Amino acid sequence: RRQRQERAGECLERTFDGLVARRWPLGRLEVTFPDGYHEPDLSRLDYSELKQAIREFPQLVEALEWAGWVVPG
Repeated sequence: RRQRQERAGECLERTFDGLVARRWPLGRLEVTFPDGYHEPDLSRLDYSELKQAIREFPQLVEALEWAGWVVPG
């Protein structure tokens, strides 16, 4: 069922101060940053890249929490 939903383009979308996050049925988190950079699967970032993204875009923490991700400390 989730695969079918994902193929159909069904996702939850929320905006956090210019950052757009899309949570997909199979758990993927897609993010479009305020500067226009688009990351189709945030899980592909390594730890240091994710920390750098959070430093540049603090609202990413809210998006990660909304999506049920553990925010790196």
